[in-house]
Amino acid sequence: MGLALVAAAIVFHWIPVNHDLSLKEGVNVGAPAKVILVCMILYVGFYSSGMGNTAWLSSEFFPLEVRAYGISSSCPIIHRSELTNFSRYDDAYNVLLGIQRHCRLHIFDSNGEYHSERGVRFRKFL
Repeated sequence: MGLALVAAAIVFHWIPVNHDLSLKEGVNVGAPAKVILVCMILYVGFYSSGMGNTAWLSSEFFPLEVRAYGISSSCPIIHRSELTNFSRYDDAYNVLLGIQRHCRLHIFDSNGEYHSERGVRFRKFL
């Protein structure tokens, strides 16, 4: 997946464009455009067959009545911890943090909840 993006970035070098990103006059792009198209197809193919799209579709798995609770519990597990990802302790920690989110939302507003979660994660990092 990453190699397809790197190859596309390298091939973009051979497509002549102006400063406003329009193609130069009288230029036939030809082979570089086909290579970029193949690279993008490979990227999307590998991305969609893996776990990359699970984070975007996780909200669709839950019924509407419990969607907020389901998302707040599943997102920390899917995304893991931003700072450390070394052990299974992180999974349990993120589940607890997700479950506590609703309690913190009742105590704080959304801005305060965000900062309280960052404080907890910073203490964990230390």
